Amino acid sequence: TAPAAARTTLADRAADLDPEALHALARTVVTTAVGEVLGLPRTARLPEDRGLFDLGLDSLTAIELRNRLGSEVGERLPATVLFDHPTVRDLAAHLVDLCAGRRTLFDAGALGDWVDSAATLTADDDRRAGLVRALKSALGRLTDPDEADDPATAFGMDSASDDELFGLLDRELTD
Repeated sequence: TAPAAARTTLADRAADLDPEALHALARTVVTTAVGEVLGLPRTARLPEDRGLFDLGLDSLTAIELRNRLGSEVGERLPATVLFDHPTVRDLAAHLVDLCAGRRTLFDAGALGDWVDSAATLTADDDRRAGLVRALKSALGRLTDPDEADDPATAFGMDSASDDELFGLLDRELTD
């Protein structure tokens, strides 16, 4: 392990890498961190498209992983990050986006184009539901940083009535 002073983060190295190299490094950072929190041998190969929780992550290791990866990008990641980006590939791409966001100026036109293309996802597409959660969480971080990591806000349940919440619990527990 490198001494603390010599260790550099993904965010530190991002500026010097082309996009392909940055994606490869981000995948390595994520797979290494996942392997470490799960106690896997260094030689273990993790499938990039398999769900992190299917690989053995639980609530405690998820928090540890989120904190490690937050250190890699230099910011506190939301509590929902592993649900919003549930595979090594998705999570690595998200870290790349965070690093890239630090290198470029905000481009409202690009955001509009991205939202337009995301709007083509059908309402029953799981990716759309994940996108909506991620956008609500991001908007929460921009408008009220104290509320951003509130799971009720992240999952759109902050305005649900008691009856709606109990109904949701009943459906989840009886299915």
